[in-house]
Amino acid sequence: MTPAELEYRPLRAPRTSGSALIDPTAAEAIALLTSIRTDAAAIDVCGLSLAELSQQARRELIALASGYTFAYRPKFDLPDSDAPIVMAGHQPGLFHPGVWFKNFLLHSVSQGAEATPINLIVDNDIVASPAIALPEVDADGAWSQRRIPFDDASPPIAWEERTILNRDTFAQFGAAAAAAIRPLVDQPLIETLWPQVLAAAESTDNIGRCFAQARHQLEADWGLQTLEVPLSQVYSTESFLRFALRLWQDAPSFRAVYNGAIDEYRQLHKIRSANHPAPHLEQAGDLVETPLWIWTKANPQRRGLFVAATSSGLRLTDRGDVDLKIPTDVDGAISALTALQSKVTLRPRALLTTMYARLALSDLFIHGIGGAKYDQVTDLIVARFFGVNPPPIVAATATVHLPIARTRTDADDVAQIARTMRDLRFNPDRHLGAGQQPAEIAQLVAEKQRWLAEDGSPQLAERHRALEGINSALQPAVEQQRAALAKELSQSKRAVRNDTIAFSREYPFCLFPEKSLRTLLLDLSAAAP
Repeated sequence: MTPAELEYRPLRAPRTSGSALIDPTAAEAIALLTSIRTDAAAIDVCGLSLAELSQQARRELIALASGYTFAYRPKFDLPDSDAPIVMAGHQPGLFHPGVWFKNFLLHSVSQGAEATPINLIVDNDIVASPAIALPEVDADGAWSQRRIPFDDASPPIAWEERTILNRDTFAQFGAAAAAAIRPLVDQPLIETLWPQVLAAAESTDNIGRCFAQARHQLEADWGLQTLEVPLSQVYSTESFLRFALRLWQDAPSFRAVYNGAIDEYRQLHKIRSANHPAPHLEQAGDLVETPLWIWTKANPQRRGLFVAATSSGLRLTDRGDVDLKIPTDVDGAISALTALQSKVTLRPRALLTTMYARLALSDLFIHGIGGAKYDQVTDLIVARFFGVNPPPIVAATATVHLPIARTRTDADDVAQIARTMRDLRFNPDRHLGAGQQPAEIAQLVAEKQRWLAEDGSPQLAERHRALEGINSALQPAVEQQRAALAKELSQSKRAVRNDTIAFSREYPFCLFPEKSLRTLLLDLSAAAP
Protein backbone atom coordinates (compact mmCIF):
# COMPACT_ATOMS: atom_id res chain seq x y z
CA MET A 1 0.00 0.00 0.00
CA THR A 2 1.40 3.40 -0.93
CA PRO A 3 0.90 6.39 1.38
CA ALA A 4 -1.70 7.81 -1.02
CA GLU A 5 -4.09 4.86 -0.84
CA LEU A 6 -6.83 3.93 1.58
CA GLU A 7 -7.18 0.57 3.23
CA TYR A 8 -10.40 -0.64 4.82
CA ARG A 9 -9.93 -1.31 8.55
CA PRO A 10 -12.79 -3.35 10.05
CA LEU A 11 -12.58 -1.90 13.56
CA ARG A 12 -15.35 -3.01 15.90
CA ALA A 13 -15.92 -2.57 19.61
CA PRO A 14 -15.76 -5.92 21.45
CA ARG A 15 -19.16 -7.44 22.23
CA THR A 16 -18.19 -9.09 25.50
CA SER A 17 -18.24 -6.95 28.62
CA GLY A 18 -14.84 -6.64 30.24
CA SER A 19 -12.87 -6.94 26.99
CA ALA A 20 -10.80 -4.44 25.03
CA LEU A 21 -9.68 -3.67 21.49
CA ILE A 22 -6.09 -2.47 20.95
CA ASP A 23 -5.04 -2.32 17.28
CA PRO A 24 -2.13 -2.57 16.74
CA THR A 25 -1.19 -4.13 20.04
CA ALA A 26 0.45 -1.97 22.66
CA ALA A 27 3.70 -3.90 22.28
CA GLU A 28 3.69 -3.21 18.55
CA ALA A 29 2.91 0.44 19.24
CA ILE A 30 5.86 0.75 21.63
CA ALA A 31 8.10 -0.75 18.96
CA LEU A 32 6.85 1.84 16.46
CA LEU A 33 8.03 4.61 18.77
CA THR A 34 11.64 3.58 18.13
CA SER A 35 11.38 4.38 14.43
CA ILE A 36 12.91 7.73 13.50
CA ARG A 37 11.16 9.99 11.02
CA THR A 38 13.72 11.64 8.75
CA ASP A 39 11.51 13.34 6.16
CA ALA A 40 10.19 16.15 8.40
CA ALA A 41 13.21 18.36 7.73
CA ALA A 42 12.25 18.71 4.06
CA ILE A 43 8.81 20.23 4.68
CA ASP A 44 8.61 24.00 4.93
CA VAL A 45 6.03 25.48 7.29
CA CYS A 46 6.20 29.23 6.79
CA GLY A 47 9.93 29.52 7.23
CA LEU A 48 10.50 26.60 9.58
CA SER A 49 10.99 22.97 8.70
CA LEU A 50 8.35 20.63 10.05
CA ALA A 51 11.04 19.19 12.34
CA GLU A 52 11.84 22.66 13.73
CA LEU A 53 8.15 23.46 14.11
CA SER A 54 7.64 20.16 15.95
CA GLN A 55 10.46 20.91 18.40
CA GLN A 56 8.96 24.31 19.19
CA ALA A 57 5.43 22.92 19.44
CA ARG A 58 6.49 20.16 21.82
CA ARG A 59 8.25 22.59 24.13
CA GLU A 60 5.08 24.68 24.22
CA LEU A 61 2.94 21.57 24.71
CA ILE A 62 4.89 20.16 27.66
CA ALA A 63 5.09 23.55 29.36
CA LEU A 64 1.34 24.10 28.96
CA ALA A 65 0.41 20.57 30.02
CA SER A 66 2.71 20.62 33.06
CA GLY A 67 1.44 24.00 34.18
CA TYR A 68 -2.18 23.01 33.70
CA THR A 69 -1.95 19.55 35.29
CA PHE A 70 0.18 20.36 38.32
CA ALA A 71 -2.07 23.26 39.26
CA TYR A 72 -4.66 20.80 40.60
CA ARG A 73 -3.00 17.39 41.10
CA PRO A 74 0.28 16.16 42.62
CA LYS A 75 3.44 16.47 40.59
CA PHE A 76 5.33 13.44 39.27
CA ASP A 77 8.64 13.05 37.46
CA LEU A 78 8.52 13.47 33.69
CA PRO A 79 10.82 11.73 31.19
CA ASP A 80 13.63 13.69 29.55
CA SER A 81 12.60 16.54 27.29
CA ASP A 82 13.64 14.57 24.20
CA ALA A 83 11.50 11.55 25.14
CA PRO A 84 8.77 10.54 22.67
CA ILE A 85 5.27 11.84 23.30
CA VAL A 86 2.25 9.54 23.38
CA MET A 87 -1.05 11.38 23.08
CA ALA A 88 -4.75 10.66 23.41
CA GLY A 89 -7.72 12.98 23.43
CA HIS A 90 -11.45 13.31 23.94
CA GLN A 91 -14.15 15.77 24.88
CA PRO A 92 -14.31 16.58 28.60
CA GLY A 93 -17.80 15.17 29.16
CA LEU A 94 -18.92 12.21 31.26
CA PHE A 95 -18.04 9.60 28.65
CA HIS A 96 -18.43 5.82 28.79
CA PRO A 97 -15.74 3.45 30.15
CA GLY A 98 -14.62 2.47 26.65
CA VAL A 99 -13.45 6.04 26.10
CA TRP A 100 -11.90 6.23 29.54
CA PHE A 101 -9.87 3.10 28.77
CA LYS A 102 -7.71 5.20 26.40
CA ASN A 103 -6.41 7.19 29.40
CA PHE A 104 -5.37 4.01 31.16
CA LEU A 105 -3.69 2.70 28.02
CA LEU A 106 -1.97 6.08 27.59
CA HIS A 107 -0.37 5.63 31.01
CA SER A 108 0.56 2.00 30.41
CA VAL A 109 2.10 2.47 26.95
CA SER A 110 4.01 5.57 28.06
CA GLN A 111 5.42 3.75 31.05
CA GLY A 112 6.54 0.89 28.82
CA ALA A 113 8.12 3.25 26.27
CA GLU A 114 9.50 5.78 28.77
CA ALA A 115 7.48 8.38 26.90
CA THR A 116 5.66 11.53 27.99
CA PRO A 117 1.90 10.84 28.19
CA ILE A 118 -0.43 13.75 27.35
CA ASN A 119 -4.21 13.66 27.12
CA LEU A 120 -5.73 16.43 25.01
CA ILE A 121 -9.01 17.79 26.42
CA VAL A 122 -10.92 18.46 23.20
CA ASP A 123 -12.85 21.48 24.41
CA ASN A 124 -13.56 22.94 20.96
CA ASP A 125 -16.34 20.37 20.41
CA ILE A 126 -19.98 21.20 21.04
CA VAL A 127 -21.70 20.33 24.32
CA ALA A 128 -24.33 17.94 22.99
CA SER A 129 -26.61 18.00 26.04
CA PRO A 130 -26.21 19.10 29.68
CA ALA A 131 -27.56 15.75 30.90
CA ILE A 132 -26.68 12.06 31.15
CA ALA A 133 -28.82 9.02 30.37
CA LEU A 134 -29.17 6.10 32.77
CA PRO A 135 -31.32 2.96 32.79
CA GLU A 136 -34.28 2.27 35.02
CA VAL A 137 -36.84 -0.54 35.26
CA ASP A 138 -40.48 -0.31 36.34
CA ALA A 139 -42.56 -2.74 38.41
CA ASP A 140 -43.61 -4.65 35.28
CA GLY A 141 -40.03 -5.25 34.26
CA ALA A 142 -40.03 -2.73 31.39
CA TRP A 143 -36.74 -0.88 30.89
CA SER A 144 -36.34 2.71 29.81
CA GLN A 145 -33.76 5.46 29.90
CA ARG A 146 -34.01 8.46 32.16
CA ARG A 147 -32.14 11.72 31.63
CA ILE A 148 -30.74 13.67 34.56
CA PRO A 149 -29.49 17.21 33.86
CA PHE A 150 -26.32 18.61 35.36
CA ASP A 151 -27.17 22.13 34.18
CA ASP A 152 -29.73 24.18 32.29
CA ALA A 153 -29.89 23.95 28.51
CA SER A 154 -28.06 26.51 26.39
CA PRO A 155 -27.41 27.25 22.70
CA PRO A 156 -24.91 24.82 21.10
CA ILE A 157 -21.47 26.17 21.97
CA ALA A 158 -18.03 24.66 22.53
CA TRP A 159 -17.01 23.18 25.87
CA GLU A 160 -14.40 25.90 26.34
CA GLU A 161 -17.18 28.52 26.32
CA ARG A 162 -19.67 26.53 28.42
CA THR A 163 -20.00 27.83 31.96
CA ILE A 164 -22.26 26.63 34.78
CA LEU A 165 -25.64 28.31 34.36
CA ASN A 166 -27.55 26.82 37.27
CA ARG A 167 -25.38 26.26 40.34
CA ASP A 168 -28.18 24.53 42.25
CA THR A 169 -28.79 21.95 39.51
CA PHE A 170 -25.05 21.42 39.17
CA ALA A 171 -24.56 20.96 42.91
CA GLN A 172 -27.45 18.49 43.22
CA PHE A 173 -26.59 16.42 40.15
CA GLY A 174 -24.28 13.99 41.93
CA ALA A 175 -26.85 13.03 44.54
CA ALA A 176 -29.63 12.81 41.94
CA ALA A 177 -27.60 10.55 39.63
CA ALA A 178 -26.47 8.33 42.52
CA ALA A 179 -30.03 7.94 43.80
CA ALA A 180 -31.32 7.09 40.32
CA ILE A 181 -28.72 4.41 39.57
CA ARG A 182 -28.43 2.91 43.06
CA PRO A 183 -31.38 0.47 42.63
CA LEU A 184 -29.28 -1.19 39.92
CA VAL A 185 -25.67 -0.44 40.91
CA ASP A 186 -24.13 -0.49 44.36
CA GLN A 187 -21.61 2.25 45.27
CA PRO A 188 -21.56 4.08 41.93
CA LEU A 189 -18.44 6.09 41.16
CA ILE A 190 -20.44 9.33 41.00
CA GLU A 191 -20.40 9.32 44.81
CA THR A 192 -16.61 9.75 44.76
CA LEU A 193 -16.35 11.82 41.61
CA TRP A 194 -18.91 14.54 42.22
CA PRO A 195 -17.39 16.05 45.36
CA GLN A 196 -14.20 16.50 43.33
CA VAL A 197 -16.18 18.10 40.51
CA LEU A 198 -17.69 20.58 43.00
CA ALA A 199 -14.23 21.26 44.43
CA ALA A 200 -12.98 22.10 40.93
CA ALA A 201 -16.01 24.36 40.44
CA GLU A 202 -14.75 26.56 43.25
CA SER A 203 -11.86 27.69 41.02
CA THR A 204 -13.48 27.56 37.57
CA ASP A 205 -17.02 27.85 36.29
CA ASN A 206 -16.20 25.99 33.06
CA ILE A 207 -18.13 22.73 33.15
CA GLY A 208 -15.69 20.80 30.96
CA ARG A 209 -12.71 21.70 33.13
CA CYS A 210 -14.62 20.74 36.28
CA PHE A 211 -15.37 17.31 34.81
CA ALA A 212 -11.87 16.77 33.42
CA GLN A 213 -9.98 17.87 36.51
CA ALA A 214 -12.11 15.71 38.83
CA ARG A 215 -11.70 12.68 36.57
CA HIS A 216 -7.97 13.31 36.19
CA GLN A 217 -7.53 13.67 39.95
CA LEU A 218 -9.31 10.34 40.36
CA GLU A 219 -6.84 8.81 37.89
CA ALA A 220 -4.00 10.17 40.03
CA ASP A 221 -5.54 8.49 43.08
CA TRP A 222 -5.57 5.23 41.11
CA GLY A 223 -1.89 5.50 40.17
CA LEU A 224 -2.03 6.91 36.64
CA GLN A 225 0.66 9.44 35.76
CA THR A 226 -0.40 11.46 32.73
CA LEU A 227 -0.47 15.11 31.79
CA GLU A 228 -3.58 16.84 30.49
CA VAL A 229 -4.13 20.11 28.69
CA PRO A 230 -7.11 21.77 27.01
CA LEU A 231 -6.99 21.92 23.24
CA SER A 232 -7.91 25.60 23.51
CA GLN A 233 -4.51 26.29 25.07
CA VAL A 234 -2.39 24.18 22.72
CA TYR A 235 -4.08 25.40 19.56
CA SER A 236 -3.66 29.05 20.54
CA THR A 237 0.14 28.82 20.35
CA GLU A 238 2.41 30.41 17.80
CA SER A 239 3.29 26.94 16.49
CA PHE A 240 -0.28 26.08 15.56
CA LEU A 241 -0.91 29.52 14.07
CA ARG A 242 2.13 28.99 11.83
CA PHE A 243 0.81 25.58 10.79
CA ALA A 244 -2.65 27.03 10.03
CA LEU A 245 -1.05 29.87 8.06
CA ARG A 246 0.73 27.30 5.89
CA LEU A 247 -2.63 25.76 4.96
CA TRP A 248 -4.25 29.14 4.32
CA GLN A 249 -1.46 30.17 1.97
CA ASP A 250 -2.32 27.22 -0.26
CA ALA A 251 -6.02 26.95 0.57
CA PRO A 252 -7.31 25.96 -2.92
CA SER A 253 -4.86 23.05 -3.19
CA PHE A 254 -5.51 21.94 0.37
CA ARG A 255 -9.27 22.05 -0.23
CA ALA A 256 -8.90 19.84 -3.32
CA VAL A 257 -6.81 17.27 -1.44
CA TYR A 258 -9.11 17.38 1.60
CA ASN A 259 -12.33 16.90 -0.39
CA GLY A 260 -10.78 14.21 -2.57
CA ALA A 261 -9.68 12.19 0.47
CA ILE A 262 -13.17 12.43 1.97
CA ASP A 263 -14.75 11.25 -1.29
CA GLU A 264 -12.46 8.23 -1.45
CA TYR A 265 -13.22 7.33 2.15
CA ARG A 266 -16.97 7.55 1.51
CA GLN A 267 -16.64 5.37 -1.56
CA LEU A 268 -14.56 2.76 0.25
CA HIS A 269 -16.95 2.62 3.22
CA LYS A 270 -20.12 3.06 1.14
CA ILE A 271 -21.13 6.21 3.04
CA ARG A 272 -23.83 8.43 1.55
CA SER A 273 -24.00 11.04 4.30
CA ALA A 274 -22.62 14.45 3.34
CA ASN A 275 -21.42 14.95 6.93
CA HIS A 276 -19.25 11.83 7.38
CA PRO A 277 -16.42 11.59 7.99
CA ALA A 278 -16.59 15.38 7.55
CA PRO A 279 -18.39 17.82 5.24
CA HIS A 280 -16.64 19.04 2.13
CA LEU A 281 -14.83 22.35 2.30
CA GLU A 282 -16.75 24.89 0.25
CA GLN A 283 -15.68 27.66 -2.10
CA ALA A 284 -17.55 30.90 -2.77
CA GLY A 285 -15.84 33.03 -5.37
CA ASP A 286 -12.30 33.66 -4.15
CA LEU A 287 -13.21 32.59 -0.60
CA VAL A 288 -12.05 29.07 0.25
CA GLU A 289 -13.30 27.27 3.35
CA THR A 290 -10.64 25.84 5.65
CA PRO A 291 -10.92 23.10 8.33
CA LEU A 292 -11.17 25.57 11.21
CA TRP A 293 -13.94 27.06 13.30
CA ILE A 294 -14.21 30.72 14.12
CA TRP A 295 -16.35 32.49 16.72
CA THR A 296 -16.37 35.51 19.00
CA LYS A 297 -17.35 36.10 22.61
CA ALA A 298 -20.34 38.10 21.38
CA ASN A 299 -21.42 35.24 19.12
CA PRO A 300 -19.84 32.01 20.47
CA GLN A 301 -21.53 29.61 18.07
CA ARG A 302 -19.02 27.96 15.70
CA ARG A 303 -18.86 29.04 12.06
CA GLY A 304 -16.70 27.91 9.17
CA LEU A 305 -13.56 29.95 8.46
CA PHE A 306 -12.99 31.13 4.86
CA VAL A 307 -9.78 32.64 3.50
CA ALA A 308 -8.84 34.54 0.37
CA ALA A 309 -5.51 35.89 -0.85
CA THR A 310 -5.33 39.69 -1.22
CA SER A 311 -2.63 42.03 -2.48
CA SER A 312 -1.65 42.84 1.11
CA GLY A 313 -1.98 39.42 2.74
CA LEU A 314 -4.89 37.17 3.65
CA ARG A 315 -8.54 37.83 4.34
CA LEU A 316 -10.17 35.71 7.08
CA THR A 317 -13.95 35.71 7.37
CA ASP A 318 -16.96 33.73 8.49
CA ARG A 319 -18.93 35.45 5.69
CA GLY A 320 -20.93 37.17 8.40
CA ASP A 321 -19.85 38.96 11.56
CA VAL A 322 -16.10 38.56 11.21
CA ASP A 323 -13.93 39.94 8.40
CA LEU A 324 -10.20 40.26 9.16
CA LYS A 325 -7.02 41.12 7.27
CA ILE A 326 -3.57 39.81 8.14
CA PRO A 327 -0.30 40.89 6.48
CA THR A 328 1.73 38.96 3.92
CA ASP A 329 4.92 38.41 5.89
CA VAL A 330 4.94 35.41 8.24
CA ASP A 331 6.08 37.19 11.41
CA GLY A 332 3.58 40.00 10.88
CA ALA A 333 0.79 37.51 10.18
CA ILE A 334 1.50 35.46 13.31
CA SER A 335 1.74 38.62 15.45
CA ALA A 336 -1.60 39.80 14.06
CA LEU A 337 -3.22 36.42 14.66
CA THR A 338 -1.87 36.29 18.21
CA ALA A 339 -3.26 39.75 18.93
CA LEU A 340 -6.64 38.84 17.43
CA GLN A 341 -7.14 35.95 19.84
CA SER A 342 -8.43 38.26 22.55
CA LYS A 343 -11.40 39.01 20.28
CA VAL A 344 -11.69 36.10 17.90
CA THR A 345 -11.37 32.36 18.56
CA LEU A 346 -9.84 30.09 15.93
CA ARG A 347 -10.03 26.34 16.52
CA PRO A 348 -9.33 23.29 14.34
CA ARG A 349 -12.02 20.90 13.19
CA ALA A 350 -11.66 17.18 13.89
CA LEU A 351 -9.39 16.12 11.03
CA LEU A 352 -7.08 19.11 11.46
CA THR A 353 -6.96 18.52 15.23
CA THR A 354 -5.31 15.12 14.87
CA MET A 355 -3.38 16.14 11.76
CA TYR A 356 -1.49 18.76 13.76
CA ALA A 357 -1.30 16.57 16.87
CA ARG A 358 0.32 13.76 14.91
CA LEU A 359 2.59 15.82 12.66
CA ALA A 360 3.81 18.34 15.21
CA LEU A 361 3.02 17.22 18.75
CA SER A 362 3.29 13.46 19.21
CA ASP A 363 4.99 10.25 18.15
CA LEU A 364 1.97 8.02 18.74
CA PHE A 365 -1.72 8.90 19.00
CA ILE A 366 -4.26 6.66 20.76
CA HIS A 367 -7.67 6.96 19.11
CA GLY A 368 -11.08 5.53 19.78
CA ILE A 369 -12.69 3.57 16.95
CA GLY A 370 -14.33 6.60 15.35
CA GLY A 371 -11.17 8.68 15.39
CA ALA A 372 -9.08 5.78 14.10
CA LYS A 373 -11.38 5.28 11.14
CA TYR A 374 -11.50 8.96 10.27
CA ASP A 375 -7.75 9.35 10.60
CA GLN A 376 -7.42 7.19 7.52
CA VAL A 377 -8.58 10.36 5.78
CA THR A 378 -5.97 12.35 7.72
CA ASP A 379 -3.26 9.94 6.54
CA LEU A 380 -4.34 10.43 2.94
CA ILE A 381 -4.41 14.23 3.23
CA VAL A 382 -0.99 14.36 4.88
CA ALA A 383 0.54 12.01 2.31
CA ARG A 384 -0.81 13.97 -0.64
CA PHE A 385 -0.41 17.52 0.66
CA PHE A 386 2.85 17.24 2.61
CA GLY A 387 4.32 14.14 0.97
CA VAL A 388 5.09 12.31 4.23
CA ASN A 389 3.61 9.60 6.40
CA PRO A 390 2.33 10.85 9.77
CA PRO A 391 3.29 8.99 12.97
CA PRO A 392 1.21 5.89 13.73
CA ILE A 393 -2.04 5.59 15.62
CA VAL A 394 -3.48 2.95 17.93
CA ALA A 395 -7.21 2.22 17.95
CA ALA A 396 -8.37 1.39 21.46
CA THR A 397 -11.64 0.94 23.28
CA ALA A 398 -13.24 -1.33 25.86
CA THR A 399 -16.73 -2.68 26.36
CA VAL A 400 -18.05 -2.54 29.90
CA HIS A 401 -21.68 -3.14 30.83
CA LEU A 402 -23.30 -2.04 34.04
CA PRO A 403 -23.30 -5.01 36.48
CA ILE A 404 -27.05 -5.50 36.30
CA ALA A 405 -28.57 -8.73 37.62
CA ARG A 406 -30.27 -9.68 34.38
CA THR A 407 -29.89 -12.60 31.96
CA ARG A 408 -29.39 -11.48 28.39
CA THR A 409 -31.89 -12.80 25.85
CA ASP A 410 -30.32 -14.90 23.11
CA ALA A 411 -31.01 -13.10 19.82
CA ASP A 412 -30.69 -16.47 18.03
CA ASP A 413 -33.69 -17.72 20.00
CA VAL A 414 -35.76 -14.79 18.77
CA ALA A 415 -34.69 -15.48 15.19
CA GLN A 416 -35.56 -19.16 15.60
CA ILE A 417 -39.08 -18.31 16.80
CA ALA A 418 -39.57 -16.09 13.76
CA ARG A 419 -38.32 -18.85 11.45
CA THR A 420 -40.69 -21.36 13.05
CA MET A 421 -43.65 -19.01 12.61
CA ARG A 422 -42.73 -18.60 8.94
CA ASP A 423 -42.50 -22.37 8.58
CA LEU A 424 -46.01 -22.70 10.07
CA ARG A 425 -47.23 -20.66 7.12
CA PHE A 426 -45.39 -22.44 4.31
CA ASN A 427 -44.98 -25.92 5.82
CA PRO A 428 -47.79 -26.43 8.36
CA ASP A 429 -47.73 -30.19 7.65
CA ARG A 430 -44.34 -30.43 9.41
CA HIS A 431 -45.88 -29.24 12.68
CA LEU A 432 -48.96 -31.49 12.97
CA GLY A 433 -47.31 -34.08 15.18
CA ALA A 434 -47.02 -37.82 14.75
CA GLY A 435 -50.37 -38.68 16.37
CA GLN A 436 -53.67 -39.57 14.73
CA GLN A 437 -54.92 -36.66 12.58
CA PRO A 438 -58.50 -36.08 11.42
CA ALA A 439 -59.21 -37.62 8.03
CA GLU A 440 -59.54 -34.26 6.25
CA ILE A 441 -56.15 -33.15 7.61
CA ALA A 442 -54.46 -36.39 6.64
CA GLN A 443 -55.99 -36.11 3.17
CA LEU A 444 -54.61 -32.57 2.72
CA VAL A 445 -51.14 -33.69 3.86
CA ALA A 446 -51.19 -36.61 1.46
CA GLU A 447 -52.29 -34.36 -1.39
CA LYS A 448 -49.43 -31.95 -0.65
CA GLN A 449 -46.94 -34.82 -0.73
CA ARG A 450 -48.27 -35.86 -4.16
CA TRP A 451 -47.84 -32.32 -5.53
CA LEU A 452 -44.33 -32.06 -4.02
CA ALA A 453 -43.41 -35.31 -5.76
CA GLU A 454 -44.27 -33.70 -9.12
CA ASP A 455 -40.74 -32.30 -9.57
CA GLY A 456 -40.14 -30.96 -13.07
CA SER A 457 -43.85 -30.95 -13.88
CA PRO A 458 -44.77 -28.58 -16.72
CA GLN A 459 -47.77 -27.49 -14.64
CA LEU A 460 -45.68 -25.32 -12.28
CA ALA A 461 -48.25 -22.55 -11.89
CA GLU A 462 -51.02 -25.08 -11.12
CA ARG A 463 -48.70 -26.86 -8.65
CA HIS A 464 -47.89 -23.56 -6.91
CA ARG A 465 -51.57 -22.62 -6.56
CA ALA A 466 -52.41 -26.07 -5.23
CA LEU A 467 -49.67 -25.98 -2.58
CA GLU A 468 -50.75 -22.49 -1.48
CA GLY A 469 -54.33 -23.69 -1.14
CA ILE A 470 -53.33 -26.73 0.91
CA ASN A 471 -51.10 -24.64 3.21
CA SER A 472 -53.94 -22.19 3.74
CA ALA A 473 -56.39 -24.99 4.48
CA LEU A 474 -54.00 -26.46 7.08
CA GLN A 475 -53.60 -23.14 8.97
CA PRO A 476 -56.43 -23.76 11.47
CA ALA A 477 -54.68 -26.95 12.53
CA VAL A 478 -51.57 -25.03 13.61
CA GLU A 479 -53.29 -21.90 14.88
CA GLN A 480 -52.79 -22.83 18.53
CA GLN A 481 -49.04 -23.24 17.95
CA ARG A 482 -48.95 -19.94 16.06
CA ALA A 483 -50.66 -18.09 18.92
CA ALA A 484 -48.27 -19.54 21.48
CA LEU A 485 -45.26 -18.64 19.32
CA ALA A 486 -46.61 -15.14 18.67
CA LYS A 487 -46.87 -14.57 22.41
CA GLU A 488 -43.37 -15.96 22.95
CA LEU A 489 -42.01 -13.81 20.12
CA SER A 490 -43.59 -10.68 21.55
CA GLN A 491 -42.10 -11.42 24.96
CA SER A 492 -38.70 -12.16 23.44
CA LYS A 493 -38.68 -8.97 21.38
CA ARG A 494 -39.59 -7.02 24.49
CA ALA A 495 -36.74 -8.72 26.33
CA VAL A 496 -34.32 -7.84 23.52
CA ARG A 497 -35.45 -4.19 23.67
CA ASN A 498 -34.89 -4.25 27.42
CA ASP A 499 -31.46 -5.82 26.87
CA THR A 500 -30.55 -3.01 24.49
CA ILE A 501 -31.19 -0.52 27.28
CA ALA A 502 -29.77 -2.54 30.17
CA PHE A 503 -26.59 -3.65 28.41
CA SER A 504 -25.69 -0.50 26.50
CA ARG A 505 -21.95 0.30 26.55
CA GLU A 506 -22.68 4.04 26.33
CA TYR A 507 -23.51 4.81 29.97
CA PRO A 508 -21.17 7.31 31.68
CA PHE A 509 -18.27 5.85 33.64
CA CYS A 510 -19.49 7.61 36.80
CA LEU A 511 -22.50 5.25 37.02
CA PHE A 512 -20.34 2.13 37.41
CA PRO A 513 -19.20 0.61 40.72
CA GLU A 514 -15.93 2.28 41.59
CA LYS A 515 -13.99 -0.76 42.81
CA SER A 516 -14.78 -3.15 39.96
CA LEU A 517 -14.36 -0.52 37.22
CA ARG A 518 -11.01 0.56 38.62
CA THR A 519 -9.77 -3.03 38.77
CA LEU A 520 -10.96 -3.84 35.26
CA LEU A 521 -9.49 -0.80 33.50
CA LEU A 522 -6.19 -1.09 35.32
CA ASP A 523 -5.97 -4.81 34.53
CA LEU A 524 -6.88 -4.38 30.84
CA SER A 525 -4.32 -1.62 30.34
CA ALA A 526 -1.58 -3.26 32.44
CA ALA A 527 -1.84 -6.44 30.40
CA ALA A 528 -1.58 -4.49 27.14
CA PRO A 529 2.21 -4.06 26.79
